[in-house]
Amino acid sequence: MEKQWWLKPLPLQHITLQTRIIMEVNHESFTNRDVPYPASFLAAGNIDSSSLERWKDAIHTVHKEEKSIFLQLEAEGDEFHTASRNTALHDIHHMIQIYADKAAKAEQAGFDGVEIPGTKGSVIHSFVSRKSNERTGNWGGSLNDRLHFPLAVARHVREYTRSDFPLFFRLPSVTDTDAAEELAMMARQLEASGVDLFHIGSETDNRSTKTSLQNILHTASSVKNTVSVPVIISTGTTEAVTSTQLKEKNPFDGISVHEGNESWKRLFLSET
Repeated sequence: MEKQWWLKPLPLQHITLQTRIIMEVNHESFTNRDVPYPASFLAAGNIDSSSLERWKDAIHTVHKEEKSIFLQLEAEGDEFHTASRNTALHDIHHMIQIYADKAAKAEQAGFDGVEIPGTKGSVIHSFVSRKSNERTGNWGGSLNDRLHFPLAVARHVREYTRSDFPLFFRLPSVTDTDAAEELAMMARQLEASGVDLFHIGSETDNRSTKTSLQNILHTASSVKNTVSVPVIISTGTTEAVTSTQLKEKNPFDGISVHEGNESWKRLFLSET
């Protein structure tokens, strides 16, 4: 397979990505970055009035090369809270609104779409996980109640952006079958709420062990069996040759790679 499959376009509902590779970058390291192979970009960084012009420069650079750039919606700072019993209801509604406002700003700035982060350690994951969600009622307890927050975020983001503005959702990798089934159920409901692509795993999941990658692949398989939209996996610094071998045996539609992963550069500059 080598390079051919990675170079195939990845169709979403309203746009088509140039290839099946998304490079994860941050704003500072992205500036003037020369990527020797075709890829879309997923940028990490806050979006506010002070950073808007810098983002516009980065977006212009990407669009000049006829590529796409997406923004991961950061959920940091004093305005964000976990799913503890002490988090007031008005704070929950305020957090949902912040996600929607950030997505609207990203669309106005010219990003091609946004990603909602739901991996371990995120605010959303604190609501979804039965281990960290201490609440009862509409925002905790049963699975349906624990899913209330991520579904509200996705629907609100969709409401505040164009219907054809791509929305990604990042899910954690899990280790047991029950948790994978819960994530698959969550993905099914998120797709109905307007999510266009699922991104499985994070850098903290995939940096070191073969087991971590297997967890990502297991989760991706469960989600892909449930949804009709594309599912990509986070491979981080995994060698390009290894990712190619994984694709030959596992169902996923694309990958994200860390910006420092030089193995993809070597693959695409090689003679083979």
